[in-house]
Amino acid sequence: LVQRKGFETIIRALPSVPAAELVIVGGPDRVALADDGEAQRLCRLAGELGVGDRVRLHGAVTREQMPAMLRSADLVACTPWY
Repeated sequence: LVQRKGFETIIRALPSVPAAELVIVGGPDRVALADDGEAQRLCRLAGELGVGDRVRLHGAVTREQMPAMLRSADLVACTPWY
């Protein structure tokens, strides 16, 4: 995970959408997320905002898996800084 992808923006908005769950897809494999500094920062932020139970870091997916991930979402948000 990298900061410039803007995941913090979505996490900060989550308290305003009480019934929503945020699934962040990408970054390192799921098993490596615990050691990823940006993943740790995002989880800490979610906890501070009281939405930690509604934020899930999924980890890396293959290109073949991505269409199914997108279809399973009610909403897709892309918030990169660029």
